[in-house]
Formats: sequence, C-alpha cells, structure tokens
Amino acid sequence: MRIAHYQPHYASAIAELFTLAVHAIDEAIYNQAQKAAWAPKPVDVAQWQKRLAQTQPFVLLIEQQVAGFMELEQHGHIDCAYVHPTYQRQGVASALFEQVRQVATRKQLTQLTVEASLVATPFFEKLGFTVTNQNKVVRKSLVLINNSMSLKIKDS
Repeated sequence: MRIAHYQPHYASAIAELFTLAVHAIDEAIYNQAQKAAWAPKPVDVAQWQKRLAQTQPFVLLIEQQVAGFMELEQHGHIDCAYVHPTYQRQGVASALFEQVRQVATRKQLTQLTVEASLVATPFFEKLGFTVTNQNKVVRKSLVLINNSMSLKIKDS
C-alpha cells in the first residue's frame, strides 16, 4: 500500500472507482435513482480527466491498482474521498486521511471540512469531525442528503 500524487494515467481508474463505490452503497441509504444521479453511467472519463487535473488528489495504490483517492483543496476542504468496494474496511481511507492531515498541518491550516455522505459520516466522526449542518443536494431533480462536517487541526 502506497500513496502517490495524482498522475493523468490514473484518471480512468479513479473515475471507475468513484462510480463503483457510489453504486455499491446499500439501497437502504441511497436508492438506485439517487446513486444514478450522483454517479451516472457510462462514466464520463473526459470530464474526470479535467476535474482531476485541477484537484490533483492523493491516490492510494495496492499492487499498482488504484484502491482509493482523496482530494484536499487549498483552504482545507476535502472534496472527494472514495475507496474501491474491493478495498473498503482495509485502512485505505484512513491512510489517505492521514496524508491529508499531514499536508494540512504543514500548510498551517486550522481546520478541515467535508460534505460527507450518510455512508461516510461515521468514518469522519471517528476521526474527530463534527457535523455542522445537514444538506439536501439536488441532482437531476432527486434529493441526496449529506452532512457538512469540520475538524479543528491541532499542531503536531
């Protein structure tokens, strides 16, 4: 397991990972229509290439396979944090978050924020994030609920 900086050749794997991760969510949490609005198929790799060229996520590789990715924006916002269904509950997201936390500390950021899905909220709570607001996001006229969360960064 190693964390790499984004390279353009990871774009297609990241786009596919995102779609697989969203569609693997239990239907009791987000139904099929909500997941289709959130992560439409077929995957638009060109759109992802543009996005990733801007966001430059951290990528966690397991045996050269993209197992997860996490984006950290300049002001401390985590925009995407996804793990491939095959690698969930194996420490991928935790390792990516530790990388993000270290970078945030080096940049002297005082807080991290995220809009966490209902599935990701418990993960971020375990890291010390607190829910600051519940949001209703509309995608293709469907409502998806997520939580705005924040974490104060302490000097280490």
